[in-house]
Amino acid sequence: MSTFRHVTSKHISDFILEQLEEAIFLKEILPDEQLPPERELAQMFNASRMVVREAIAELETRGLVEKRLGAKGGTFVLPIALKALDYAKEQIVEQKEQLKSLLEFRSIIEPEATGLAAERITDEELDNLKQILEYSQKDCTREIFRSLDVKFHLQIAKAARNSFLENAVRQIRIKINLGLDLLPFDENIKVMSDHTHQLILQALIERNSDKAREIMKEHLNATQLSLNRFTVS
Repeated sequence: MSTFRHVTSKHISDFILEQLEEAIFLKEILPDEQLPPERELAQMFNASRMVVREAIAELETRGLVEKRLGAKGGTFVLPIALKALDYAKEQIVEQKEQLKSLLEFRSIIEPEATGLAAERITDEELDNLKQILEYSQKDCTREIFRSLDVKFHLQIAKAARNSFLENAVRQIRIKINLGLDLLPFDENIKVMSDHTHQLILQALIERNSDKAREIMKEHLNATQLSLNRFTVS
């Protein structure tokens, strides 16, 4: 029957790898920040230290983390390095059609989530967005800026008060962040992004769902144009 899919076997280490990789892609763990010790990760995932070690070894292979020795040693997230960029480019090329579909899906889902957020967002969430934008407008590194960008978009998705939309926005972001990490970054790009985020925030403050939806759609279209270079044969 065509409605069924083939069974795939997945090791426990693969699940741990996915979750750690997602945290890195979403900038929940920033470069030069240390992963929890193996023993702590094993307890968190209810798995053996050997399985955790396998997942970390794969992160090392992909150029996302490195182990450092000494009194202050441990496993640390790496900045966007050459090896990680090579891995990112390889993944983008292999998943070119998926990226194209994801960008189309994002252009439908996230503006609608933003429209709902304008109707449902709390004052506390608005304050969180203001704080994120204030930090972003300061002189900050590429990685800090990207982290704040992720937080801004995910906070809006959460404010939509729809768990399906929130999860969709998060999963899309995980998938496209590899491409976003490959885009150029300079002060002009940062200023333009901050300006658009300010417009979105203002529409949310005004509780103007149509305006918020439209500005977010324009914002995503601009990002999609930048990412299209990876989807063109």
